[in-house]
Amino acid sequence: MGELHRESDLGVADGNWLSQTTGLLQITIGLTRRNTAILRHLRYRIWQMIEPLQQFAGMVEAF
Repeated sequence: MGELHRESDLGVADGNWLSQTTGLLQITIGLTRRNTAILRHLRYRIWQMIEPLQQFAGMVEAF
């Protein structure tokens, strides 16, 4: 019963496809920006962990 029997079931033939496509594009851009922010945050946190280790390694080399 839940099968698609005609093109309008896909939401394409009703003339609303342009606004649906625009909405999907906005969602995609929003997710991309959020993922970029998450990656920047992770990179910052990882750098915060690595920096003290590099300083410690420099102190050990000094001895």
